Amino acid sequence: MKTKYITSLLLALIISVFIPYTPAISASFTWNLGNDVSASAFRYVDGTPGIVQDGNDVWLIYSDGATAGAPIRRYKGTSLDDLVRQSDGVKDYSFNQPYGDDVYWIMGGIWADNSIWYSTVHVEFNYQGTGDNRTWFRRIGIATSNDNGATWHYWCDIITSNHSYNVDEGTSDYFNYGPGGQHLYVDEENGYFYLYYGVAWCEKTGVVNQTPTIRVARSPISQKMDQGSWTKWYNGSWSQPGLFGNDSDINMMHANELHVSYNTYLNKYIAIGSLWNYGAIGVIMTCTDLAQQDWTEYEYFAPSNRMMWYHWSVDPSSMSMWTTGQTFRQYTSKCFVGGVESKYMNVTLGVGSTTPIDYPPIYPVHSVRDFNPGWDQAFENHSTQYTFSQNYNTDLGGAYIACGIGTLSRINNQMNVASQNSGSVLVIDDQSPVTQNGKITAKITPVSGGRCGIVFRYASPTQWVAILYDINGDWYICDGAGNSAKLPCSYVLNNSIQYLVNIEYFGTFYALNVNGVCIYCDSYSAATTAPGRTGVRNWYYSSANYDDIVLNH
Repeated sequence: MKTKYITSLLLALIISVFIPYTPAISASFTWNLGNDVSASAFRYVDGTPGIVQDGNDVWLIYSDGATAGAPIRRYKGTSLDDLVRQSDGVKDYSFNQPYGDDVYWIMGGIWADNSIWYSTVHVEFNYQGTGDNRTWFRRIGIATSNDNGATWHYWCDIITSNHSYNVDEGTSDYFNYGPGGQHLYVDEENGYFYLYYGVAWCEKTGVVNQTPTIRVARSPISQKMDQGSWTKWYNGSWSQPGLFGNDSDINMMHANELHVSYNTYLNKYIAIGSLWNYGAIGVIMTCTDLAQQDWTEYEYFAPSNRMMWYHWSVDPSSMSMWTTGQTFRQYTSKCFVGGVESKYMNVTLGVGSTTPIDYPPIYPVHSVRDFNPGWDQAFENHSTQYTFSQNYNTDLGGAYIACGIGTLSRINNQMNVASQNSGSVLVIDDQSPVTQNGKITAKITPVSGGRCGIVFRYASPTQWVAILYDINGDWYICDGAGNSAKLPCSYVLNNSIQYLVNIEYFGTFYALNVNGVCIYCDSYSAATTAPGRTGVRNWYYSSANYDDIVLNH
């Protein structure tokens, strides 16, 4: 499923803007992650699996995304560690194709009502185009089985989009491809099913270029997931129907999916997932009341190399996906793409607090009108948006050498900056606004020496922050006070080749994107967060051309 667009998870960073939001509040607990443990039975998971206890048997059910037609894999054992593959499950005649090309995935979690198993179903349809230029739409339905998942019957659609299923009807260059990638949570104490699902603003050139977010619908357990019993969370209440109704982000951050469980150690609901637009890093947040959806902002949970496309939590003793304790397993999978094995890590919660990282929320600049308060805040309250841009077609704007020894000139309608000795030269644009947080986009062409980069928050020769390229693929973050750290990434800039570089900075959080690839996103607390102007920096006999500098703040 997600193999269709994984190669461009982060392109939305290029076209994003900042919008006001409430920063994260420190979590009142800590977490420790154990080593990765291979989980081969989950190898081909293409969406959240279902785990069902039937007497002494434990069943694992999921749609295999590595094989055409998404066959339903079935495993049985006495625990999650001794599962043995059974015959594949099959879909009966009810999985028809009302749109002509509908494809179904059994995923999201399974609820067992005695001998009848209920699974949410991810459906894709209206495929157009080829390769990365494909577009399609999504909806969510319900299927049932009364023979331990051997045969499935499609019951009905339960969650559909409030937008057209015609790509051309989307606003500007975007369309909304509808709900999918869902996670079921069963709140037996309060009597509701909650279904957390993703939607995304997708470019019409293909859903590889998208910005995802999470929304939720619920249904009384007494209704057994029946069509028409689902209501969507919208603008602070459960006010919209599951079929074609409007819905709102559960918060204004952009995750690809979230798994929700109730944690008995914290006495809170927790959600764990990943932020695709920030390098697929793992995040965690908590909630005290699902009826109010009072989720905290995301906290940093795990680096991107620990988290993959799909995530789900399991208590290893009870095999529950919906109730966890102080220690539980966090599973993650990417459908064995590239031979990457599914795995889990033991998570142990503890006392203390965790320093938050502010992840600024982003929306595509011309995304489809979404009837969503977050979208409204971003695009209808234009007084909150500011853009500064500078090209060098006629002059150098407000550029001047603020410190160091070097030259500043205009070459081929670009600004050339060259350091003249083993030190550095720092050029600031006096016309740029004084900003504390923002996103800078610039075209950089190394000419010689290789050492170049972007400066922001410049207030004086000893108060500024910069993200700089050295040589051999090395990148650094440093400041005017002498603090410096090599970033844990590698991306080579070759001479005479132009690169599109994006830097986002928000408080102590920084993200670096080069030619559509996010190579770094994390917190660096040593540098100043005070506001300042924008510029560039070269050092040690290096020259580079800069063009089309844009600052959103």
